[in-house]
Amino acid sequence: MNRPNWYIVGVYLLLLMVLTVLGQHNQALYQEQSTLLRTKQALQHDIVDLRAEQATIVSPAAVRTWAYEQGMVASPEGQEATLVIPIAPPPHDVDDNISTLEFRTLWR
Repeated sequence: MNRPNWYIVGVYLLLLMVLTVLGQHNQALYQEQSTLLRTKQALQHDIVDLRAEQATIVSPAAVRTWAYEQGMVASPEGQEATLVIPIAPPPHDVDDNISTLEFRTLWR
């Protein structure tokens, strides 16, 4: 009985084909991962650039410049630059027919 069993050869070839398919799938996933990592790196560079651009728009210096361009003045200089006549608040009519609100607290 020196002949090899044919079913063992068949199982070996089947497992070899399964391994080949899994290897190709693994390589496809590896390529996809590589692409995603390059995309992530590009997006991180974009974030750095966008944050620098954002700082030119919303930084305290940019807001101050915009405020001065709109005619606003700094807070410490506000009273010296503009005088506003104080206006009394409108009268508040109290209705005597409204019942009062009552609270009771029970301490135990």
